[in-house]
Amino acid sequence: MVSREITLWEEVSQEAELLQLIETSDPSDVSVITSLRKKWSKECIAVAIEYYDAQKRAIRKGFAHSFITDRQGIEQATSLRVAEHKANRFANHFTIYDCCCGVGGDLIALPSQTIGIDVDELRCWMATKNTGKTVQQTDVTSVSFDPSALIHIDPARRTNTKRVFALSGMMPPLENVFDIASQVDGGCIKCSPAVNPEDFEQLQVPIEIEYIEEHRTLVQAAVWFGSLANHSGQSTSTIIDLQTSISGSAEEALAIAPIGAYLYEPKQSLERANLHHVLGLEFNAHELARGLGILSSSKEHHTEWFNIFEVIEVLPMRLEKVQTCLDGLDCKHLEVKTRGQVVDPNEWQNKLNVKSSGETLTIFALRVGKQHQAIVTRRIQQS
Repeated sequence: MVSREITLWEEVSQEAELLQLIETSDPSDVSVITSLRKKWSKECIAVAIEYYDAQKRAIRKGFAHSFITDRQGIEQATSLRVAEHKANRFANHFTIYDCCCGVGGDLIALPSQTIGIDVDELRCWMATKNTGKTVQQTDVTSVSFDPSALIHIDPARRTNTKRVFALSGMMPPLENVFDIASQVDGGCIKCSPAVNPEDFEQLQVPIEIEYIEEHRTLVQAAVWFGSLANHSGQSTSTIIDLQTSISGSAEEALAIAPIGAYLYEPKQSLERANLHHVLGLEFNAHELARGLGILSSSKEHHTEWFNIFEVIEVLPMRLEKVQTCLDGLDCKHLEVKTRGQVVDPNEWQNKLNVKSSGETLTIFALRVGKQHQAIVTRRIQQS
């Protein structure tokens, strides 16, 4: 028997008039709700409001206007471009399962024969509607998987009130995820970007952690295991917007040297994968201080993996010194960057005065060894 909740969502998804009224009015206005109640129940109106809000979020993630989801479902869902990127590794394999498939954010991009699995009845209905694929409502921990199968698993990382980043907060628990992974040929565990290789030491199969960045934000870590760990024992950085990836391991540390003519700020996924050192070696860059993350060199080297800045002045980290320097430059806009919360960037930007015309300059407020330095720079590349 179809639940009342599914019936409500199905009715609302076909109520074009109600959805149009929600879109063109203010649902927080009591008079609007009173008017809507003349034709629809309060349950239908509540679902319509959530449906419309979640649909807007789904469109921002690249899904079609017809994508059906609730707020929590789309908040946890992978964006379409990331889903398509991950799905490429599953191509040409016959038996595939998308475990904890939710509303179908990853399932929609996986090969057509993929079977979705989720314990939530409403999410199963949504995933079926969104993907047209077979979806089974069951607890993934009770499923016996074919040893030749591949799986994608997205353990729930969100409660009703907040997102969960700790692996201990996964549902199903991490030990159950490892048990599922040990049954199959290979696959992918979708995790928070906060995970590290040591978190998966108990998973007795080869792994590769891919840190994925989209719209200049780290969005997830894909833990590839078994036959899908193309770069076993390594980490991978992927920038979806550039459609580029790099894999490797940081086996050699960069030299420590003073600030050169250029600074290199690694893209988030590159630094999280600890691969900025690997690329830095290729163009003879050095670190300013061990673990700082900002590289430097005496010559300019163009690379899509870093934001590049030309050094104008290196000063003591004192506002008055920086202000004197800015007074002598044509600077209309200012951004302040730091590492390790050495300063409050917002406070510095509010206190430093700029002119009515000129360029945008960037100040790096850094602790370099035992010194606190303000490095005035000009951004010359941002991919």
